[in-house]
Amino acid sequence: MATDISFHLTGGMHVVCHAYDDGGPILAIHGEGLHFSMSPLHRADVQPEDVRAARALLAAMVDYVDQCQRWCPDTHDDNTVVIDTDDSAMAGVG
Repeated sequence: MATDISFHLTGGMHVVCHAYDDGGPILAIHGEGLHFSMSPLHRADVQPEDVRAARALLAAMVDYVDQCQRWCPDTHDDNTVVIDTDDSAMAGVG
């Protein structure tokens, strides 16, 4: 059974990757009315297909950024990345 998920990006969103010593990572996206997280199926046993899926996600995100910049060309020189290290937003997730 497939699940379709869609949401719109806003300036107030926080995107963070949480890394742990005892399991695979959790990618979290938080925004107004949105809490989305993704992780390998078995966080304690990350498999090669998990790495391939993460690389495919990265490639798609690079394409997404390129397309966004095509529509908003004045951002081509803006390479600002905000890193959120506050793990409190992930309380109860995992």
